[in-house]
Amino acid sequence: MSNGMIKQLTSINKLKTVVTFLLIITTLVVYYRVGTFDFITFDDNIYVYEELHVKEGLSFQNVLWCLKHPHANNWHPITSISLFLNSSLFGMNPGSYHFVNLAFHLANSLLLLLVLTLMTGNYWRSIFVAALFALHPLHVESVAWVSERKDVLSAFFWILTMLSYWWYASCPRIGRYILVVLFLVLGLLAKPMLVTLPFVLLLLDYWPLSRINPNKLSQAKFLILEKLPLFVSVTIFSVVTFFVQNNSHMVKSTMAFPLNARIANAIVSYMAYLRDMLCPLYLSIFYPFPDNIPILQTVLAGFLLLSITLLALWFLKKFPYFAVGWFWYLGTLIPVIGIIQVGLQAKADRYTYIPLIGIFIIFAWGIPEILTNVRYKLKIIATVASVLLIICAVSTWFQISYWKNSKDLYTHAIKAIDDNYWAYNQLAHILLKEGHADEAIKYYQTVLKVKPNYTTDALYNIGVAFLSIGKIDEAIKHLKIWLHDNPYHANAHFIIGIALLKQNHVDEAINQFSVARKLNPQDEQTKVLLQNTLLIKTKMEAKIRILEDQLVKNTRNLDVMYKLANLYLSIGQSDKAISYLNRALSIKPENPDVYYNLACIYSRQNNVDESVNNLQQAVQKGFHNWELIRRDPDLANIRNTAFINELMKYN
Repeated sequence: MSNGMIKQLTSINKLKTVVTFLLIITTLVVYYRVGTFDFITFDDNIYVYEELHVKEGLSFQNVLWCLKHPHANNWHPITSISLFLNSSLFGMNPGSYHFVNLAFHLANSLLLLLVLTLMTGNYWRSIFVAALFALHPLHVESVAWVSERKDVLSAFFWILTMLSYWWYASCPRIGRYILVVLFLVLGLLAKPMLVTLPFVLLLLDYWPLSRINPNKLSQAKFLILEKLPLFVSVTIFSVVTFFVQNNSHMVKSTMAFPLNARIANAIVSYMAYLRDMLCPLYLSIFYPFPDNIPILQTVLAGFLLLSITLLALWFLKKFPYFAVGWFWYLGTLIPVIGIIQVGLQAKADRYTYIPLIGIFIIFAWGIPEILTNVRYKLKIIATVASVLLIICAVSTWFQISYWKNSKDLYTHAIKAIDDNYWAYNQLAHILLKEGHADEAIKYYQTVLKVKPNYTTDALYNIGVAFLSIGKIDEAIKHLKIWLHDNPYHANAHFIIGIALLKQNHVDEAINQFSVARKLNPQDEQTKVLLQNTLLIKTKMEAKIRILEDQLVKNTRNLDVMYKLANLYLSIGQSDKAISYLNRALSIKPENPDVYYNLACIYSRQNNVDESVNNLQQAVQKGFHNWELIRRDPDLANIRNTAFINELMKYN
C-alpha cells in the first residue's frame, strides 16, 4: 500500500472519528435539558416515585420481589433492577433517571452505528441511520419519559444481540451462539418487545450477512432451525407477558375494542407512523382510539401497505436492503400494532423506537441508489443528509420541551390532538391537586362531553372535585352514578361517606364506610373514620336520650323538639324527625321555618305532594328566602313542579 493511500485512509478515519464525535455532541446538546425535567403523573408514579421497592433501592429482597411479581402491570425484572440501582446510586432525583435514559439512548445509537458498519462495511450509510435514530423526534417519548426505561434498555440488549449474532455468523461457535441467546433473554427480561428479534435475524441473514442463498431452500431451513432456541425463548415470554397484562386488566376485550376496529386501526397506524416520521408536527403522549375509522381511509392505507410490500418483493434481489428494511418495520410493529389491544391508545410514539430502524436503512441505502448517475452525487447526498438531520434535531429540541412537566405535556397533547379526552382528564387531575377545582371540573365535564362512555375516571374525579368546593350533593350524585358501574371501588364509597358526614347524615355515612372497610380491610384511614363516626352516632343517641327525658318533663319545649328532629335526621331516622316537627307545629303552627324543613325532608324522601304542600305553607306563613328555595339541594326532587315554577316566576 502506497504512502498516499495510507495518508488517505488515515484522513478518512479521522473524519469518521470527528463525525461520530459530532453525533455524540449533537445528541447530548439536543437532549441535555431532560436532566432538569420532573417525573410525570402518568406511569412514573407506579414505576418510580410511589413504588416502595424502587425507593428502597437495590437489594437482594427487591430483586427477588421483581422476579416473582409484576411491576407497573408488567413483568420486566431487568428494567425493575435498573430502577432499583438508579435509586441506590442517585436517590429519587428525577433528573438522574432522565440522564440514565439518555445514556442508554446514546449507547444504542453508537451500538447501532457499530453493528451496521460491521455488517455492511459502509460507515457513512450506517452513521446516517444511527443519526436518524438518535435525533428523530418520534424517539423523544422513549428517552424523555422515565417510565420508558424499558424501551431504551431493551433496545440496548436488542442491538447487543445483533452484534453478538454478527460475531457468531462470521465464525459459528457454540460459545458465540450462547452469547446471542443470553442477550436476547436479557432484552426480553427488560421488555418483551424483543419477541420479533429472531425474525429480524433471519432478515439479516439475507442482507447484509448474505447467509441465505435464495436458490438453496435447504440453507434457509437450516438457518430457521438454528434459531429454534431463540423462537422458544420468545414464545415463552410472549405467553408470560399476555397472562401478566391480562391479569392486570390491561388487555382489552373485543367488546371494548371489536376485532374489525382493531384491524382497521392497525392498517391505518402502519401508514400513520410513516406519516409522523416524515412530518412529525402533531406528536402526543396519547392518541385516542377512534370511534369510527372511515372505510376509505382503511382501504387506502391497506392499498399503500400492499403496494410497498409487493415492490419490496419485486426488487428483492436487486435492492435487498429495501425488503429487509420494510419487513423489519412491518414485523417489529406486530406486537404493539393493536391486534391484541393493551391500553386505550390507538398508537404510540414509543412503539417506533426499534421499528423505524428498518425505514432508516431504506433511506440510507436507497437515496444513494437513486442518485447513482447524478452529477456531484456525494455533495448532494451530504447536503440532503445534513439538512434532514438538522430538521430532525431542531424538531426534537422543540418536542423535548413539552416533557418538562406533566402540565406542559398534557396541555400540548390537547393542542396536538383534537378531542384528546385522556389528556383533558390527566390535566384535570393536576388542576384538582393544585386546588383549582372549578377549572378541573370544566375539564372533567369536557371529558364526559367528548367521550361519554369514558366515565371510569372522569365521574369519580368530578365527584371528588365537587366535594372539594363544598358542592356536596353534586359530588354524591356523580360518585353514585360512577359506583353503579364500579360497585367494588372502596375509595368511592369512602369519599361518599365523607360527603354524607358533611351533611350530618351519620347513618348513611356509616353504611358507606362499612362497605369501604369490607372492600379494603387494610385501609387504616377508613377504619379510623368508621370508628369515629360510630362514636359520633353513639354520642348522638346518648344526647337524644337526654333530650327525650327533658321533653317528658316539659312536653311543650319547642327548642328540644327542634334539636331532636335534627339529631334524628343526622342518624337517618327521618320519620321520627317529621314526628317531632309536626309536634312542634301543633304548639306553634305559624313557624314558617318548620314547614320549610318538612318540605326539604319530604323532598329527600321523594314525597313530592307532601313536600309541595309544606313549602306552600312555609311561603304563606312568611318564608320568603327565594334564593334558598331556588338553590337548596334538599328541594331537588320538587324543583320542576308547577308550584316552584310559579313561585320563581314572580320572585
